[in-house]
Parts: sequence; structure tokens; C-alpha cells
Amino acid sequence: PGFIDAHAHVFGEGDPVQYPRFRFDEDLLTAHKRASKNLSKAIANGVTTIRDCGSFEFRTLHLLKGPLPSNMPQIITCGSFITNTHETILAYPPAKTKEAVLATIDRNVSDGSHFVKIANFPLDYGSDILVEAVNCIHAHHKVAVCHVGNKASTTLAMDARFDTIEHGVPYSDIMAKQMAQSGQ
Repeated sequence: PGFIDAHAHVFGEGDPVQYPRFRFDEDLLTAHKRASKNLSKAIANGVTTIRDCGSFEFRTLHLLKGPLPSNMPQIITCGSFITNTHETILAYPPAKTKEAVLATIDRNVSDGSHFVKIANFPLDYGSDILVEAVNCIHAHHKVAVCHVGNKASTTLAMDARFDTIEHGVPYSDIMAKQMAQSGQ
């Protein structure tokens, strides 16, 4: 056992100097070099498990299907997270309708995702789609994760009964108590 990085992007750029030049949709060779560097740094710093919270075009899921070095952390991933805007380029392609959301959930699961992440910040989806998405994710026996960024998106995620809420700030003491009581 070692450290667990509970929110990472294996293909992301963590260097603040390099980040302004970073593109999520860069070529695969460059992306794989960065992922390899990130995974080596993780192991060197005692991280044995990484919870990857999204990559462009399902890259982390594809990485896990290939031959992997033995000295790599365990990776738990959602594949491509789901949103209806393309501003967040980690979501590919954007899911603009309920049917597209459910189809992307099915694709993530069939491609081997360990959990499913839906981004709802800005407010991409209403409660009807979020509740149906959580039900679909749970029908696949997966954890339902929601990326939020304000009180309204956090409230929608709580009401839809997501299992975990990413970036759940700002939230009130009342909201925190509700999350604790519901097991979120």
C-alpha cells in the first residue's frame, strides 16, 4: 500500500510552466510520453493507485488495454467524462441529449471504465437527465461521479444521488450535513 491520488488526469499537464502550451487533443505520441512521465513521477513519490478522472477520447481506457510496465501505479478511470459542451475538451464527443448521455455511459462501461463521471458545471443538465444518468450508471454497478463548481450544480448532484461529488465547493454546512447523512 502507498498513497492514493484520488483525483488526477493521467494525460494531464501538471507543470505550471508547460500548462499554457498543453492541449488535451494533442497527438498520441506526445500524450503517451506525458502519461508515462506522470506515472513515473507518481511511483517515485509513493503513489500506488491513481483515480483518473477523465481523458480525451478515452485515452486512459485505451492505455490500460495495452502492454503496461510492471512498475506502474494501479489506475482506476472513468474514461471520458460526460458533458454537453465542448469547452471541457476531456469530454468527447459532447453529449447534448438524454439519449447521448446514456449512450456515452454505456460506451464508457463497455470500454472498461471503473466509474462514470458527468460534468455539470456550468449547468449542462437538469435534474431529469442527472437522475436517469445515475440510475443507468448504478444499473451497470458503477460509481456515479459528478463534477460541480457552484452551489446550484452541487445541489443538483446531491438531489440526483451521485455517489461522489468532485470539486463540491462552495457548499454550505447544511449541504455538507445532507451529503454525510445520505452517504455521498
